[in-house]
Amino acid sequence: MMCLTIVLGVERAGYAHDEPLPPDKDVETNGRTFGAGNDPVVPAAVRWLLESCSGV
Repeated sequence: MMCLTIVLGVERAGYAHDEPLPPDKDVETNGRTFGAGNDPVVPAAVRWLLESCSGV
């Protein structure tokens, strides 16, 4: 028996992607700081959330 599974990611605007969803904001990182205290992705995500939710 063979089972095949596919996944489509759907973004807020309703567009389906069969590849990784593109980020709303790109953040440069070298991969060495991933998850560390100086990871630039975490504060960028927090800023994005605060900016996105400020109009609610």
